[in-house]
Amino acid sequence: MTNCFNTTSIIKVNDTVIERVTKYVYLGQEVVMGKDNQANEIDRRIRLWQWAGHIARKQGSWCKAVIEWRPWGEKRPQGRPQMRWYDDIKRTAGTKWIETAQDRKRWQKMKEAYTLGVEYG
Repeated sequence: MTNCFNTTSIIKVNDTVIERVTKYVYLGQEVVMGKDNQANEIDRRIRLWQWAGHIARKQGSWCKAVIEWRPWGEKRPQGRPQMRWYDDIKRTAGTKWIETAQDRKRWQKMKEAYTLGVEYG
């Protein structure tokens, strides 16, 4: 459930009034839109990067097996493929990101490039 806290401006589109919301509550947590939210996104990306490196280095893990599993075999279903959490990591570390994560120092250096992928605006 979403409860609006603060509306900053009113916009009219095709004679319909739209209020711009800057703060709201989602699942009991206050969410602030704008520049304050960028810090949360950077923290989330850092945690995701560290977790991905941990899973890639872990031997005999079912998580790693699930990441590498292809349910459709060689032929993919028709249409645009869905975005997965590791597609974003592949964009930074390359398609062989699991092998790249084995070298911890190299993986740590790539973390900064990954976290800078947050769009500022």
